[in-house]
Amino acid sequence: MVRHKNEMLALCQEQLRQELDLELSVLPLQCAKLEQLLTVSKDGRVAKLNKIYEKEVAELKKKVDSQNWEEMKTLAKRHRDKNELARHVYQLSLRSERNVRVL
Repeated sequence: MVRHKNEMLALCQEQLRQELDLELSVLPLQCAKLEQLLTVSKDGRVAKLNKIYEKEVAELKKKVDSQNWEEMKTLAKRHRDKNELARHVYQLSLRSERNVRVL
């Protein structure tokens, strides 16, 4: 009876040791696969964010250009002197460059 218990205990211990060895051998493969999946996921999200960013920058540039065009039309109506108009245009271009750099 005691011998039977000792044999069962030894078998159970061996089984647990083999299961642990198996888990430890598979673990690096699982970690590598998870890292690969995370990298692919991250790359996809970064690409999507870059696309959104570029679209928003393009929209903002169009909006700024449109505002500058409207200001130019208004200034052209207000100022008949070409030198004065040129000064205002220069100031607007400087302001526009500062806005684009912020983006």
